[in-house]
Amino acid sequence: MDLSKKHQEQVAGDNATQNQVVGTQNNTYVTVNGVSIPDIATFTTTVSTQVTQQALSLCTQVAYDVACKKMSEFEAVWLPRVQHMEKAIDNFAEPKFQFMLRDANITAAKSTRAEDLNMLSELLACHIEKGSDIKIDAGISRAINIVNEVDIDSLCALTIVLAIINTIPASGNISEGLKVLNDLYAKLLICNLPERDAWIDNLNVVGAINIQSGSFNKLDKIITSKLDGYVCAGIKSDTDEHKQALEILRNHGYADSVLVQNEILSDHVRLKTVDLTTIKQELRPIIDLYSKDKALIDTARANFMHMWDSYEILRVMREWFDNIPTFFRINSVGKALAQTNAKRCYPSFPDLI
Repeated sequence: MDLSKKHQEQVAGDNATQNQVVGTQNNTYVTVNGVSIPDIATFTTTVSTQVTQQALSLCTQVAYDVACKKMSEFEAVWLPRVQHMEKAIDNFAEPKFQFMLRDANITAAKSTRAEDLNMLSELLACHIEKGSDIKIDAGISRAINIVNEVDIDSLCALTIVLAIINTIPASGNISEGLKVLNDLYAKLLICNLPERDAWIDNLNVVGAINIQSGSFNKLDKIITSKLDGYVCAGIKSDTDEHKQALEILRNHGYADSVLVQNEILSDHVRLKTVDLTTIKQELRPIIDLYSKDKALIDTARANFMHMWDSYEILRVMREWFDNIPTFFRINSVGKALAQTNAKRCYPSFPDLI
């Protein structure tokens, strides 16, 4: 065997497409669909340049320089964001991604806002991560084409609605959980929330929402349902029910501290959780011991909403949400827009699509 040569084999069928990195003495070559490129950075930059030129070919001479400048600014944002992602090489070699990139360049050229470049970058990243799901990818593709048509206040409102309906805190402590939500919404509030219904019309026109009959439930009803681990009467302290709950915990190897003082109802305890549906099966008998006294439950709910309103941002959210004039559902396009905007504002925002 000639040990002076680098030797690498691929195991695949004759018709299989493979992306191969082959080491040489001085360089690393990337072979994509039979084309050898010196390195990954060169390959991705080459694809970007060629796709940008295709997008620029749609401009007349008088608009060329402006479009070229905007696309260059866009490349400086999106290319570092996605070129080293897992599956990036595979996507860069696909016509689907290249057409999507062309559309993103066209939208960037039409845009007058720097924020749109980050949005487009996150949408491309979202395609690389989730583009195998055709339903999700249809929303991403459409979102790329309309980013510049969505007003900032419309985007902010859409993102807030998505967050309200789909996110809950992780902490089982009520004060900690409400602070988490307050801080989250503060980061998502990139502008004043819109009044009246012009923002809803904007989102409807661009196809980000589906307007339906009826109205949204009031925020207190939504929140108290989603956070039922918080909003409950629980078990009165030092009662037979309390002793039974402690016995259940001990019999299954849990510490007594799993039961905590109920912050919204004095002399009562509850399981330290935000969502009762996530409670393990062996602890469900404890939930059955919770007080079912309607007056106590109503008091707990009222106390919780008073606690909610003690956080300024949460109070603003409630007052605004309760006055949304039209009921709508956020479709896949709106979810792609809201998710990428949330990630842009708060990188740790949970993945909702």
